[in-house]
Amino acid sequence: MLVKAAVAKALVGTVLGTMVATGSLAPDHTAHAQHHTVKIEAKQQVQTLTKERAKLIALKYHKGTVKWVKLKKEKGKAIYHVCIKGKDGKVRLVKLDAKTGKLCK
Repeated sequence: MLVKAAVAKALVGTVLGTMVATGSLAPDHTAHAQHHTVKIEAKQQVQTLTKERAKLIALKYHKGTVKWVKLKKEKGKAIYHVCIKGKDGKVRLVKLDAKTGKLCK
């Protein structure tokens, strides 16, 4: 019986130590972890279109063959530059907002 009590105390001590180490009992650590979660969620909300999606959108504006797609930053905004060679032989550059897919001027 004495051995069981000693094992139980050791187990409780280990669990409490783990909870403190992971921040379960420390409010500062919990707030810190929540802060990081918010930052990660905010970054995920600002996702850009894929290159494939940018190609499909650009081809709606000009029919032809996509030669290349580049993601660039212009005035602090992410912009896809899509180069399309039309069936008429003309090369056109389509600029799309990388977040919304809308045509840029």
